[in-house]
Parts: sequence; structure tokens; C-alpha cells
Amino acid sequence: MLTPAPWAHAQASENEQEIAERIDELEARVAELEAEKAAKDTEPVVKAKNKNLNVTLGGRVHRMVMVVDDTLATDAFLTDSEQGPTVLSVKAEAKPSDKLTIGANLAVAIQQNRPFKVNQEEPNPGIDITGRFAEVTFSGPAFGKLSLGRGFASAWLSPELDLSGTQFASLLPVGMLAPGMLFVDGSTNEYSEITVGTYFIDVERLLIIDRLRWDSPRFAGLQLSGSVAADSRWDTALRARYKPGGFTVVGGATYQNEPFDGVDRRYDAVVSVRHEPTGVNLTAGGTNDQLARGATARSWIIKVGWLADLFPLGKTAFSADRYDVSDLRVDGDRGTSYGFFVMQKWPTYGLDLYVGVRRFEVTGNPVDLEPLLIVPFGVVFNF
Repeated sequence: MLTPAPWAHAQASENEQEIAERIDELEARVAELEAEKAAKDTEPVVKAKNKNLNVTLGGRVHRMVMVVDDTLATDAFLTDSEQGPTVLSVKAEAKPSDKLTIGANLAVAIQQNRPFKVNQEEPNPGIDITGRFAEVTFSGPAFGKLSLGRGFASAWLSPELDLSGTQFASLLPVGMLAPGMLFVDGSTNEYSEITVGTYFIDVERLLIIDRLRWDSPRFAGLQLSGSVAADSRWDTALRARYKPGGFTVVGGATYQNEPFDGVDRRYDAVVSVRHEPTGVNLTAGGTNDQLARGATARSWIIKVGWLADLFPLGKTAFSADRYDVSDLRVDGDRGTSYGFFVMQKWPTYGLDLYVGVRRFEVTGNPVDLEPLLIVPFGVVFNF
């Protein structure tokens, strides 16, 4: 029987060691390349002149096709959206210390065929460019957040206190879907001057304004906010957020002083509850408006929803709601709306798709108004 010579064993050991060292070198190089790629992927696209600032560029494109049946005709309209419009934004942030963060927020809405201006007589009003945010903020754990400039009033609760997941498709102020659409006068079979926004949204309410706003630190799940604007307009709000067991519960209440023409005072409240294991949720809200003409207008909404894992893309959100408002324009009038919406989320690529149906009805107005039926198809791309 032949046995390998001792030098053969030594040669084999040297070859194995050389191969192992080569593998280590290759693995190290692969790690370097991956690190370089990760650094490039995370390198900001927008760089500030001041190296102490972090600047981000972002925005959203939101487009809809609305099929509208007003009893005179059924037409399709291609519009932007009022429920999270197309917007381009720049945010900057600096942290002088752990106790202070200084920020700035600048955003411009760029809306081709803005729903506030789109109606049956003007289907293509063109482009509308408006400043939405231009504010400087100071925040810290000791004092909360102070915001100076154009931005949300503290009383704007609806987007953050709706746990249904269908906000871009169906806000709690339901008239935001198509505020410019005209109701048909049933007695003349012609378009009236009354729009969806007349009854289902208050265009001049405290929403996005030039204001000084303060938000307190959260304490025991509560947060107090307030904002002051020109012309004696001001508001205050109390927000709450809790997670008992498998539930998420959010709520808020506000007071608004002279929020818009014809209204002296407004009180409103919203609460939303979601069972996280099943995704079933319920949202309820109401408002009380003390009108300048001495009457009181009241509105309420009930919204039920289901946030489901049906597809690997992301959550699928379903919601159905009913909204009622009474005594808003004349004593005894009433506006009612019903809506059903489905939204598919694709968060990996910032995409939301939705479809729905909403009906608007008004009774008790001196003008005999026919109902409106609207079917929107929408796409939202966040970047």
C-alpha cells in the first residue's frame, strides 16, 4: 500500500490555507461594496448649504376620475383632489441639543382641475397653485411644539383621528370629495347655484391658515393645542390616544372662535376605535355651530371600517359612513350623505389606489334640489 509523502501533506495544507485566505478577501470586498451601495442609497438627494441641517424633499401626486350623475346627465371629470392634494414639499431640521429641535416646512399645492372649482358648467378650470405650508417650528420635550406661519390650525382633527385607513378617499368632512359640483334645481331642470360645498363642507373654516400654534407635550395620553390667527379667529383642541389591550383609541374635542363668515362659535368632537387583531374600526364625530343669524346648526357622522390583510402588497381598507347636517342655511333644511369606499395600499412604493361611491341629498331648502351620485376612482403616489 502506497502512502503520501510528508511533503504532499504540507503542500495540500498550504493550498487549503491559500484558498481560505482568498475567500476571506472576496467576502471582505463584497462587504465593502455593499457598504458603499448602502451609503449611496441613504445619501440625501437634497443637501443643505448649512451642514448642520437635514433637508428632505417630498410630495404627493393625487389624481381622480369622478363619474357624476346629477339626474340631468352622467359625466366623467378628471381632477386633482382636496383630500390630500398634489403637493411638493421641502422640510428642514436642525438639532442644536437634545432639548431643542428647529424645523421649517414649506409646501405648495399644484392642482390641475381642483375639485373646489370643477363643476358641470366648468369641467376644466385649469391649474391652481396655492401655498399650503410656510412655517418655522421649535419643539422640545419640556415645552412641546411652537409653530409660526402658515399651516394647520389646532382644531383640524379629521385626518389624524380616523383609524379606518381610507382618509385619502373619504375624509370625515365628506364634501371634500367634490365640493364644487352643482345640485340640479328639480323645478326648472337647470343647475342651481348650490354646490356640494354649500352643505357638506365649510370652505373658510379654520383649517390651513397663517397662525401661531402651540402643542403641549403628551401627558398620560393627552395633548392640549391652541392657535391664534388674524381677525379675532382662534381655536383650542384636546387630543387623546390610548392602546388598551388589543385596541387603539383616539379622540379629540375643539372650540373654534369665529372660524368663518356666518359662524360665531363652533364645537366639535371625534372619537375612533380600532380592534388591531381584526382591523375592525368605528369612528364617530359631531359639530355644533352657533350661527350669526341666531340659529344652531348640528352635524354628525358615523363611519365603520375594516383594515384587512388580503394581499401581500399591503393593507386593504374598507369603510362605510353616513353624514347628516341640519339647519345650516335655513331653519329646517337637512343634508345627508352616504358613502362606501375601498382603498388598497402598497407602502413599499408609496402607492394607494381606491374606488368608492357617495350620494349627496339636500331637503328643506327653498330650492328643490335633486340628489347627486358620485363614483370616484383615485390613485395617490407619495414620494
